[in-house]
Amino acid sequence: LLWATNHKLRPALRRGENILMDKYFFNVASHIPDVDTALNRALIKIFKPLMIEPNLIVYFRVSMEERLRRLKNGPYNKFHELLISNPGWARQREEKYAHIVALSGVNVKYLDTTDKSETEVAEELKAIINSCLSNGGGNNG
Repeated sequence: LLWATNHKLRPALRRGENILMDKYFFNVASHIPDVDTALNRALIKIFKPLMIEPNLIVYFRVSMEERLRRLKNGPYNKFHELLISNPGWARQREEKYAHIVALSGVNVKYLDTTDKSETEVAEELKAIINSCLSNGGGNNG
């Protein structure tokens, strides 16, 4: 993550490029088994300043029933099997992610994807991104 930040992201931002990314610091931080331990809070505190703060986070939401259906119907993944067997873990991770993002103060837009086609979600995402860019929320270099 640090290598990508310093060797890919920062140079692109210096060139004036806008970057769309799937998964960055907040996503990785929410994978830490327990965000609320002293050690993990210290790790987040140490590494967060080294990361680029995004202008916008788009958080894709889906009902738990839909999430489990998608996990069951997707390609086999050992981690997905654990979430299917323990839906409470998925809820817990979502809560941790929301907590970390809320503490960051970053602009967050929520996009509910439940019962929506890929085309509908893409159109909503496009509108969110265009709104951010038109309001000066682009390049954070």
